[in-house]
Amino acid sequence: MSKSISIALLDHYQQPVTTKCNLLKITARDGTVLGLTSLDRSVTYNDGAGDVVYNSPIGIDTFAMESSADLSVDNTEVEILLADSDEFSDEQINAGVLDYGKYIVYRINWADVSQGREILDFGTIGIVKNVNGLAGVIELRSTFQQLKQTYGNLYSITCRAEFGSGGGGACVGFGECGFDAESLWQNHSVASVGAETDRIFTADTTPAVSGPNGALSFAPGLVRWLTGDNAGLTSEIESTSGAEITLRFGTPYAIQASDTFKTRPDCDKTWETCRDDYANQLNFRGEPKIPLADESSQATPNFSGTWAGTATPAPPASPDVTPPPPSDPPPPPPPEPPVDATIVNPGFENNLTGWVGSGWGVNGVSPRNGSRNAYFGVIAIGEAPLRQSKHVPVTPGTSITASCWAKLGVSSPQSAAVTLRWYDSGDALISDVFGNVISSGTAWQKSTVTDTAPGGAAFVSVGVRGYGGDGQHSIYVDDFEWDYG
Repeated sequence: MSKSISIALLDHYQQPVTTKCNLLKITARDGTVLGLTSLDRSVTYNDGAGDVVYNSPIGIDTFAMESSADLSVDNTEVEILLADSDEFSDEQINAGVLDYGKYIVYRINWADVSQGREILDFGTIGIVKNVNGLAGVIELRSTFQQLKQTYGNLYSITCRAEFGSGGGGACVGFGECGFDAESLWQNHSVASVGAETDRIFTADTTPAVSGPNGALSFAPGLVRWLTGDNAGLTSEIESTSGAEITLRFGTPYAIQASDTFKTRPDCDKTWETCRDDYANQLNFRGEPKIPLADESSQATPNFSGTWAGTATPAPPASPDVTPPPPSDPPPPPPPEPPVDATIVNPGFENNLTGWVGSGWGVNGVSPRNGSRNAYFGVIAIGEAPLRQSKHVPVTPGTSITASCWAKLGVSSPQSAAVTLRWYDSGDALISDVFGNVISSGTAWQKSTVTDTAPGGAAFVSVGVRGYGGDGQHSIYVDDFEWDYG
């Protein structure tokens, strides 16, 4: 690929000693511009969109750009230490403010920025990860990598367009929704917070908005946080009851009274909702009338009718033909193998084998039994789950009691509670139910939960939800049990 490089900068490249460096410019989704440099000092550079200060925090990993002929991702991740980065904070990363932004990488002569620049790469930001509150890892995804994506026309019963895309304009582009979803946003503030401080809260006013055909439901819906620790995050609404709102997933930080946010209804992508709620059926980007196969033989989702057509009956046997004698009945099918419901490594004697959870580790500081216990690290502030990676089959209506032992490094503000997580047949989380919360005292205490598998449940796993509140003391857990099987 040809590049446009100024003669002055190209001449500088030919010198025996050069003063060149790389600049990484990140533009977040909200328009915030951040700059990093591979140099050991800050550089101010104007690429035509205004001056940007490119800082050089201690701990930044070198981001030398690499390209390959197989169109693989052009670069490894960029890593910086959060303690030395004024632009990046763990709050921004946890709230997802920096995810899916844009980036561009320049190479300049830092001793003479008037020589222009060479563009090394550009593209989109992937997921920005927070590593224990210490480092930020930025995934750079080049535009070349996007050429590996598969594009084509697909058939689907539900709509393929993003709700609100097209902006409500008169001319709707191919694949766009065309409904003006921006007009549905309403501003609110948090009046009070529920028992689950990261999911349940009450707004100062009841969310209410009308569409072309009357009042709209806020489930599904969206909450976009404007102020507070979760500012910049967009959350999905699971249900509403008057002014009380329950989110589908917990926020990275606890919701606080007086946090401001805005809400709007969302679309469930069905033909009925598009027609009845939004009067937008002319722009529906799906095929809701696709014939479906027989549910009993094809296991087609959402099919509740019967397959058209009937089988042709067999002709009657000729009266002068003697029917063959009946054959022996087929042998019975072999019995189903028993379900292995044992909890893997319940006492953490084998480190974290069988467990999944960010911010958790294993040590022998304060085991209840054996020589090891799990702990939520002292540097981890906020709530994080630890769960079994093994998902055990279950049928709706099954009752399970699970427990674990927890010990707090200090009487407060740490807390922990055992959980049961229910999943559907596609291994998607249905609900997460937790038991009594251990939130005071420093001795080993037992947390217990009993729950019944909800409708649609196909798998279950056991775990714990821990909350580290001061960044100085750990939470210890040990000895998981349940009565399943």
